[in-house]
Amino acid sequence: MRECSFGVCQHSLELTQGRWYFAVTAVNHEGLESGYSEEVWADLYSDPRLLYPSAAGITWARGCVYEIRWAGFESSSVSLELVGPSGSFTLSSSTPNDGLFQVRIRKKHPIGGGFLVRVEGRQMPQEWDESQETFTILEPQVTTPQEGAVLSRGELVPIRWIPLSFCGDSVSVDLHKGSRRLRSIGSQVPNTGELLWNVPRELRPGSGYKVVIRSETHGACKAASPGGFVIE
Repeated sequence: MRECSFGVCQHSLELTQGRWYFAVTAVNHEGLESGYSEEVWADLYSDPRLLYPSAAGITWARGCVYEIRWAGFESSSVSLELVGPSGSFTLSSSTPNDGLFQVRIRKKHPIGGGFLVRVEGRQMPQEWDESQETFTILEPQVTTPQEGAVLSRGELVPIRWIPLSFCGDSVSVDLHKGSRRLRSIGSQVPNTGELLWNVPRELRPGSGYKVVIRSETHGACKAASPGGFVIE
């Protein structure tokens, strides 16, 4: 308790986390309580923060694994949600509050822009945080050769893909015919979005060829060229 005078009361308190209330009691000249103020409640918690993903310019890709990181939560466990323009998607209804959760972006997860991650204390719902900036989720995409393209044996042709839709610094590039893998076109290829390919002369002319690109770090992050192309 702290005595005050002339309507002013100043006092410093060191309080632990939790719920506290404050009230002022008036005392007359005889030292008897003569009035009370209404109680003022205060919830004191730490500074919960989502560390990643939070900054601007982040892109995730389907098939890849990402680490969600947070700090400053007091609950023993937290829940994680992916929040997007069309609603929210539960990443984990309960995970230990150890500051780290790995999530693989699967086909069931939506794609597009405007996503946030929200982390909330399970035992203390008042403590929560979410991404400060929105991020994008992409489907791995190979753009060329396009469906119906005709490639000549011995010709130097570009293979192109969207780099941000593949995680990691390098990709593998394979030639398929239908569902069958024929050969490697390149491994540990820098994930720059383009590779020049000299179409082998020994390939058999025909249709139904595809290029399949796969992340070197996460094999589930892969895509095939749209439709099939022809080699003549």
